[in-house]
Parts: sequence; C-alpha cells; structure tokens
Amino acid sequence: MPFFLNNTKILAKPFPNFNILLKEIFSQSPLISDFLFFRRGRDAIIYGLNILDVSAGSTIIVPAYMCNSTVLPLIENGYKLFFLDINDDLNFDPDELRECITKSKAKAIIDVHYFGFNSNINEVVEVCRELNVKVIEDCCHSF
Repeated sequence: MPFFLNNTKILAKPFPNFNILLKEIFSQSPLISDFLFFRRGRDAIIYGLNILDVSAGSTIIVPAYMCNSTVLPLIENGYKLFFLDINDDLNFDPDELRECITKSKAKAIIDVHYFGFNSNINEVVEVCRELNVKVIEDCCHSF
C-alpha cells in the first residue's frame, strides 16, 4: 500500500522511489549520487565489507541467532563465520566478544538490534575499536 508525503505518492514496497522521498524530506535536495541504494540488505553487507577491506576468507563474528538470508550470502562470498551466542537481553557479552575476536582473528562483527530493542552497540564498538575490528550495525529489525 502506498503512503503519501506532502501530497506526493511514494511507491510502496518492494522498491520505493527514494529520489522523491529525499526531495520531500530535505529542504535542499541532496545529491542522489551521495547515496547508495541496494535492493537487498545482503548485497549492502557484501559491498560494505569490500569497502572496509574485509576480504573473502576473513572471519566475521555473527550472532548465533541470525537468519539464513544474511548468513548464506556471506558464506557464498567466501567469508568464514564464527557464531557467537547472545545473552538473554539479546546482546553480546563484551568479555566473550573480546575473547572470541582474539581466538578467531575476526576482521569484522555484525551487531543486530533485535525486535526493536537496541543492542549494546557502544560496548561492542569500544571492544572492536581496541582490537581493530570493523563493526556492521544491522538495524533491519529496529524501529
């Protein structure tokens, strides 16, 4: 179902017209060339990993509670995955994360905000900054 913004029809899923949306939101039209749009999040993750110089064959820490639509493209693109359990509060334990990064020699981690609850992203970033590990923040299930 389409929605309307300032009487302008914005196309509904699966692929809305972002050019129209951005022009309506910003007082000055941003350069569309400054933005990258992907049809699927899994494509954005692979692109982002390449930009961050996390090459195929590198280890990525992934929450053990993760859907196949994210995991399979990483495996298909040659990444090694290390599944780390999350706590009852849906967060990584910072001490376990630090140990896991050291043991697995991970180059990146995917941190997920589950079901609208914020992850402990600040703690994750702090640990990863100390160990020179890239953080991918997955907000697709946040509000």
